[in-house]
Amino acid sequence: MKIISCIIIDDENPARKLINVFLKKKENLEVVAEANNGFEAVKLIDKYKPDLIFLDIQMPKLNGFEVLELIHHKPKIIFTTAYDQYALKAFEENAVDYLLKPFTYDRISKSIDRVFNTENTDIKNDANEITNPELKRIVVKEGNSIQVITFPEIKSIQANDDYVIIKTEKGEFIKNQTMNHYEKTLPDSIFMRVHRSSIININRIKRLIHISKENYEIELIDGERIKVSKSNLKKVKDLIS
Repeated sequence: MKIISCIIIDDENPARKLINVFLKKKENLEVVAEANNGFEAVKLIDKYKPDLIFLDIQMPKLNGFEVLELIHHKPKIIFTTAYDQYALKAFEENAVDYLLKPFTYDRISKSIDRVFNTENTDIKNDANEITNPELKRIVVKEGNSIQVITFPEIKSIQANDDYVIIKTEKGEFIKNQTMNHYEKTLPDSIFMRVHRSSIININRIKRLIHISKENYEIELIDGERIKVSKSNLKKVKDLIS
């Protein structure tokens, strides 16, 4: 039987120890590393390229979902968390399982057994309530460093082929995501899509400029001008009127 390499990621030492104890009972599994925060997890996953990770969600520096955004190697995932409200988001990430703490050896053993048989497995979670967690910041990887961008720092987000460019006070960052993703996940109390290729931080609007006929541009407080599409013009006018 294939040996499954794995990494345990949890900011609580007792939780990592318990998972480790459980995993030592499985003959076909090898723990190659442990991480106690998101930054360390990103480095270890891309270094060891494990088959499987046991991933907590609420951690300092980077949460579990932000870790998944930044890694290049894509292992199978078993979430291990004390919070049930992230279950839907977890399965959107194609998680093998979602274990609520405290869990038993039998429960984690069943998860491991299905790791390489997920396509034909009806995976169900233990959560009573599942909701999509609200995005509160954006993380980007630049070389070997990780940047955490808060919403007030973002000026605009611009489409660029299959990527987006996030323009901030710190500079510009490329992210492998779509405009539709950010339109759906960013709070509309702060951000507005004004064109198929542009999302802006509404707190940075200086004025709306009439160029010609139905052509308008938004000028941001730093002087950048962004075109407003006809389909989005009314909501922009309503916002600044």
